Amino acid sequence: MRWIIIVVLLGLLQQTNAQGVRYLDEVFDSVTVITNVSYGNATNASNQVQNLKLDIYLPANDTATKRPLILWMHGGSFMSGSKDNAEIVPFAKRFAKRGFVCASIQYRLGLDGFPPNQQIVLRSVIRAVQDGKGAVRFFRANASTYHIDTTHIFFGGSSAGAISALHIGYLSSLEEFQQIESDSSLIVNLGGLEGGNDAAPGYSSKIHGVINLCGAIGEKIWIEPGDIPVASVHGDQDATVPYGTAEIKFQSLPLGLVVDGSYAIDSFANAIGVQSALKTFYGQGHVPYVNNATYLDSTINFLAPHVYSWLGYSVGRNMVSEGVVKVYPNPTSQWLHLQMAHNGYYHVEILNLEGRVVSEWNGNGQKISLRVEELPVGLYFMKVFSNERHQTLKFIKE
Repeated sequence: MRWIIIVVLLGLLQQTNAQGVRYLDEVFDSVTVITNVSYGNATNASNQVQNLKLDIYLPANDTATKRPLILWMHGGSFMSGSKDNAEIVPFAKRFAKRGFVCASIQYRLGLDGFPPNQQIVLRSVIRAVQDGKGAVRFFRANASTYHIDTTHIFFGGSSAGAISALHIGYLSSLEEFQQIESDSSLIVNLGGLEGGNDAAPGYSSKIHGVINLCGAIGEKIWIEPGDIPVASVHGDQDATVPYGTAEIKFQSLPLGLVVDGSYAIDSFANAIGVQSALKTFYGQGHVPYVNNATYLDSTINFLAPHVYSWLGYSVGRNMVSEGVVKVYPNPTSQWLHLQMAHNGYYHVEILNLEGRVVSEWNGNGQKISLRVEELPVGLYFMKVFSNERHQTLKFIKE
């Protein structure tokens, strides 16, 4: 994005201050971290009782009394990883700077048999799902302590953590589980979807949105009309967790288990009217945002307006529809101007003819000026997103 210079006439949005919009922009300079908070106990794959812990990320010196919560789960094939992984901590910190309470959770890892087969791996997934649900119950039980708005609890994860988050959000019954594994006693013997640990029994584990970073779900049809929203990020060349519908392997070992990845999830959810958005990193493999500042920034810039909209705020006064955005001059050699019909929050992507995003921008305003002189000569597409809708336009760079 170094070639793109943005001139924005700022508009007014909800909860604005001198630094930006809370929950949309990073309006806090620093984060307070509370480490190793115990949220429950559970028997792990080695048949040992494990104390489960989480780290809490809070916007420093915040005075708000009720704040939305995002729980995060790391990846690692359900075998490795930790709550302080570089894979997930940047998300917790940067959303905490936006005003959210964030938690990175430890969950039970490992296999209870060898060599791994479908049932052994599924038991590992269920333990993770149980622990994620337990962490949600913990925060509901302690909402007053951490100033949590329990009507806005979201669950995010990366890789195995995203697989867990999707199942926390959409797997709701033994009957659904039997669509991928006929022996439902596998869940029953572990204590059921809501069991497996002693975290805050009696409280609800309901969540209100899923952040899916390179994850997959057992069956996309578990997502039903009226379900909670999902925002997904995935590389289309992911060889670890399928981008579409394909067999998933466990550390290169075939399991005979076909899952639905982010592309399949997004296509199906939108077809049945469930709010869903997908950012594809074309040509990229698994978790491209890990240890890569450019992809990390792009991922967070994509997620932020979607999660903001889940809070009930509009990221644009009206949806972007045909004719709402005007682009001029077209063709252009240096500057491209976008005139919006309304002040609001917009996400803009410029794509080449291969469908690859060559630049993107997030921000507020009614008029945007983009300097595009360093783009190669040719035809480009521009997508302007607002409030989960978008308008696609074409322009020619001379």
